[in-house]
Amino acid sequence: MAINSVSYGSTILNQSFLNLHDQLTTLQSQLTTGKKSTSYAGMGVNEGFAIAARSQLANISAFSDTMSNINTNIGVANTVLQSMVDTWKDLAAGATITVAQRINMRMASTNAIHKAREAVDFAYNAAGATAIFEDHPLERRFRDMHTVTQQLQGQIRHFETVGAWMLGAEADLTFV
Repeated sequence: MAINSVSYGSTILNQSFLNLHDQLTTLQSQLTTGKKSTSYAGMGVNEGFAIAARSQLANISAFSDTMSNINTNIGVANTVLQSMVDTWKDLAAGATITVAQRINMRMASTNAIHKAREAVDFAYNAAGATAIFEDHPLERRFRDMHTVTQQLQGQIRHFETVGAWMLGAEADLTFV
C-alpha cells in the first residue's frame, strides 16, 4: 500500500486557497499588463473582508514580524542591486574591478541564493503535506534549491570570507 496524495476535498480551507490563488493570478495579470485595479486591492465585493483581514493580521505579532523581515530583505536586496549597478557602470566605463566590488558581488550572489532558498522553504511549508510527493510541483524545486545552496556559488562559507576581509583579517579570496 502506498500514499499517492493528500486531498483537501471541498473544505472551506480549500475554497479559501482557491480564492487566494484567483486573487494572486489577478494581481499577477495586473502587474504584468499594467492594468490598474478598479476596486480595493482588486477584490471587488471582497473589499470588506480584505480590510477586516488586514486589521486582524496587523494585531498578530508573528505576521508583523514576518512583514518586517520581508521589508528588511527587500531593502537589503535593493541596496545590493544598486551596488551591482554601480559596479557595472564602472566596468562599462573601462575601470578594473576592485577587491571591494568583488566582495560585494560574492556577498550579493551568495545572499540571493540563500534568500531564494528561504522563499522556496516558505512555499514548501505553506503547501503542507502534499508537497512531499514527487508529483507536487514544489517537491523538485525544493530539492533543486537546496542542491544549489551546497554548490560552490551558494556555500555559506563565502560569508566567512567576506566577514574576514571586512574585519581586515587574512582572507582567501580565491572564490571572490
